[in-house]
Amino acid sequence: MTTKALDSGTLELLWHDREVREIRLRQIVKERLTEKPPLLDDQIVATYFLALRTLRLEQAATEIAYHATSGTRKPPPGSLLEQCTARVVGVDAFDASGRIGLLHMAFPLKMMLHPDGSLTSADILHTLAGAIIFDVYENQDAKLVAIQIPEHVIRTFPGPAYGPGGLRRITGFAGDQPAFGTILKPTAGITPEQVGQLVEEAARCRLFMFVKEDENLYPNLDYSPVAERVRRAVAGIERARHERGGLGLIFAPHISGAPHEILETVRAVVEAGATGVMFSETFAGGTVRMVREATKHLDQPPAIYGHNAGIGTKTRHIWREIIDLLARLDGIDFRQTAPVSPGAPFLLPYGQEWVASEFAEKAKYF
Repeated sequence: MTTKALDSGTLELLWHDREVREIRLRQIVKERLTEKPPLLDDQIVATYFLALRTLRLEQAATEIAYHATSGTRKPPPGSLLEQCTARVVGVDAFDASGRIGLLHMAFPLKMMLHPDGSLTSADILHTLAGAIIFDVYENQDAKLVAIQIPEHVIRTFPGPAYGPGGLRRITGFAGDQPAFGTILKPTAGITPEQVGQLVEEAARCRLFMFVKEDENLYPNLDYSPVAERVRRAVAGIERARHERGGLGLIFAPHISGAPHEILETVRAVVEAGATGVMFSETFAGGTVRMVREATKHLDQPPAIYGHNAGIGTKTRHIWREIIDLLARLDGIDFRQTAPVSPGAPFLLPYGQEWVASEFAEKAKYF
C-alpha cells in the first residue's frame, strides 16, 4: 500500500517547534510584566497572552467578562450583577492591529468567595481558564500567563504542612546537607515483599531523604495492596535505621482511585506508618486540598508529594508557575522540577520556565 507524500509546506507546519516559540514568548512576557498588573484587594487579576483572528484585545475582554462571569453585558451600576462582572484593567498590544498581546482582567471575589472568605484553586481555574479563553475559534492562541491573588485570600489556603525546609527538619537533614529522593524500580508489577526490600536498600544510603512509589503502581491491587506495601516499607526502614546516623526517611506510597476511595486509602496508609503520600494532582483535581484538610489535625500529617505526571497537558495553555503556585497553596510539600544545565534538556520545565516554577515553589507564603 502506498500513501501520498506530504508537500513541504504541510511538513513544515507539522514539524513546527512550539518550544522555540514558547521560549521567545516567555522572554517577551517577562519583560512586559516587570511592572506587575495591579493587585486589587477585591479582585483576582489574570494576565492572558492572546492572538485573535478578528477581534481587538479590548473586544475580547468584553467577551471574557460576559461569558466567564455574570453573563450580562451592561450590568446596572452599583448592582450585584456589576459586583460579579469582570473588567479589563490593562491592555498591552504587541502591534498596530491590536489583536495580539497581553490582556489584564480583574475577576471579582464577590462572585467566588465562600462565607468564610476562602475559595478553591478549582474555582479559580474554571473561572480564569474556562471555555471562553481556550475553546472559542476566535482565539487563535490563548495562554493564562500570570495571576495575582490578594494576600488575604491566599492566607485562607491550607498550604503545605512542611515544605522542603520543614521536611529537612523532621528528617534531621541540615539546610546545607545534600538530600535526595528516589523511586522504586521496577515501577509496576511488584509485591509488598519486594517493596520492603527495595525501600530497605534505599534506606541504607544516607543521601536519601525520601522514597516514593511510581504513579504506575496503583494502590488497590489484589497482589499488592498499598497498606501492606507501606507496612513492609516501614519495616525495611526500621531494619536500616542503625545505618542512617539518626536521619529520618519519608516513604510516600502512590494514592489514586475514584474520589470516594481517596481518603479511605490515605487513612489506611497513614495507619500503616506512611510518613508521606504521593498524588499525580494533574489528574486528581482537588485531591491534594482534600487530603491536606483531612490530615492537618494529625500530630504529624503525611508529607504530600505532588507528582507532575501529565502537567504538560495543561501547560500548553496555563503557565506552569500558576499550576505550581496553586498546588502549593492546596498543600503539596514538594514536587519534581528539572535542572538548568548545558545542552538540550531532558525534562521540562527548562530555562526561564524552570526558574519561574522554582520561584512559585518558594513563594513567601511558605
